[in-house]
Amino acid sequence: MLAPSPAILEQMRKALVLQRDGKIGRARAIYEKILKKDPHNTEAAHLLALCFREQGFPARARAIVEGIIARPQADPRHHITLADICAETDDSPSALAAVEAGLQDHPNHAGLLAQRARLVLETQGPAPALPAFDPAVRANPGDADLLCDYAKALYLAGAVEEALKILTFLRESAPDHATSILLAIDILNARDRAPEALALLREAQEPLEAAPAIARSLSRANTLWSNASYDEALAHARHALELEPDNPLARLIHGKSLFRLGRFDEAAETLSRGLALHPKNADLRNILGFVEVRRGNLATGWAHLEARFSSDQPGTIHRSFDQPAWTGDSDTGRGLLLWSDQGVGDVFRATTMLRETVALAGRVILECGSKNLEIMSRNFPDVTFRANALDKLTRRPVHDDFDTQLSLGSLPMILRPTLDSFPKRAQWITPEPGRVARFSDRGIFRDGRPVIGLSWRGRTKGNRNAHLYISLEALRPILQRDDCVFLSLQYGDLGDELARLKAETGIEITHFDDIDIFDDLENAAALSSLVDLYIAPDCTGADIAATLGVPVWRYAGTTSPILAGDGSTPWYPSTRSYVVPAGRSADALVPRLASDFDDWRKGRDGKNAATTARMSVQK
Repeated sequence: MLAPSPAILEQMRKALVLQRDGKIGRARAIYEKILKKDPHNTEAAHLLALCFREQGFPARARAIVEGIIARPQADPRHHITLADICAETDDSPSALAAVEAGLQDHPNHAGLLAQRARLVLETQGPAPALPAFDPAVRANPGDADLLCDYAKALYLAGAVEEALKILTFLRESAPDHATSILLAIDILNARDRAPEALALLREAQEPLEAAPAIARSLSRANTLWSNASYDEALAHARHALELEPDNPLARLIHGKSLFRLGRFDEAAETLSRGLALHPKNADLRNILGFVEVRRGNLATGWAHLEARFSSDQPGTIHRSFDQPAWTGDSDTGRGLLLWSDQGVGDVFRATTMLRETVALAGRVILECGSKNLEIMSRNFPDVTFRANALDKLTRRPVHDDFDTQLSLGSLPMILRPTLDSFPKRAQWITPEPGRVARFSDRGIFRDGRPVIGLSWRGRTKGNRNAHLYISLEALRPILQRDDCVFLSLQYGDLGDELARLKAETGIEITHFDDIDIFDDLENAAALSSLVDLYIAPDCTGADIAATLGVPVWRYAGTTSPILAGDGSTPWYPSTRSYVVPAGRSADALVPRLASDFDDWRKGRDGKNAATTARMSVQK
């Protein structure tokens, strides 16, 4: 091919200057004029395609580049441009195909390798992307953007620490790379390491100034929310909405902050506005579901909460079925499979609906965590219990002995559409008699004083929930009484926590190290049945005790899943709820708890039924 004439080169130079200065129309006219004279000018054709792309005519741009690629003089740049155009029009498969075609002729081209890795991540997910990132990173050793994308792929594949190591390296080698800092903050927040995220956010204020204003506002809002600073998070979310009123993440954090602050109507309004703009956004719909349940709009709330299976929010088990979802009818064919989509405590809450489900559906199978099996099988002999059985890759069931299925978390949508649909029954399960007899022979249960069960934190120790727990030190107004005895029902490693409390204050709380109440739920139920009152935060132990009908004083945040409507606990009639005031710590509840405990101890609230039962057993 002949070299362009000096006149054409001068025209090309002029067009490039115009294109660089944003005068796309004038540049385009020059390229078109050049191509009339020299239709095989590949460079002019490529630049013309870029003009069409910038002017919003991707189809014309794509056609031109595809024509160039068909010529023998095409080079990797043209494959990259075609891939970019396809990706911008949401045709990622064609974008990946363009890159793969370029790599056939140029297998070691750094730009094509990088683009392939990113497209595989987008179209196929993190696991297939990791092998593609390996040669791409080696071919682009100084590309901080690519290394950041590699860290993202590692994180999405579950290699959290490897991802954070790469991001730490980037902070050292490219300290001004704002995108990698924002990604590290996001990962730390998602992994419940919010204090570390906040420290990094504050440390990196200067390099983050290079990030877009919306990205800075969203990162600050999310980090402050994760650190339970909801008022501050709300302010930054508002600022993000001022910058981009249609931004779904800004709307989500705005709604979540209002929800945590107990401003339910405002939360519902902002989340609904977000859904009107983004009707397929599962995160917005899922949080709105919690809000509506808390407002007492149960049917609406349960329906919205089905979005949890499409949401990125943690804590939900996802499964895939060919069998249809149960709708509450009696035609279940070979039977109904109920499956646990959340935690151990949620299975206990579901026991309040099991008998109704059996009455409606007939044969019922329930798959749940192995810890639940023994106590559930004993209490519900007409239900077939078995451990969760699903293929780890496909999430499909191992067994094929049912014709309908439903998650336990979806049962309320059928059986609890209103507050009036909750039964007033207090007890749903019974403890195993042999264990009750053995445990009741221990000294704490033999002196006739009421036994008060205690838990003071949940399993989650992250900063987000720390303010919802009451320390033993703060509970001293109750613990220092000598007209009752206290039994630890706290699971997890206590270390020397109780010994230090006794040494420093003289307060003694009994804890049975030889009784496993974490993995053996029959033990947990038997011990819980022997207490006269159980004081606890949101935790599995509180669910177990409540299904036994034990009086439970449960303190929780405004967003607790057991609360509905006016803040009552319709799931458990034997539970009294203490709602932590928005923006306060649970310690603020201690004066009220202490006052109510005085009244309870005087006999105004209960007759110490467990004490009476224990003494009769011992006789």
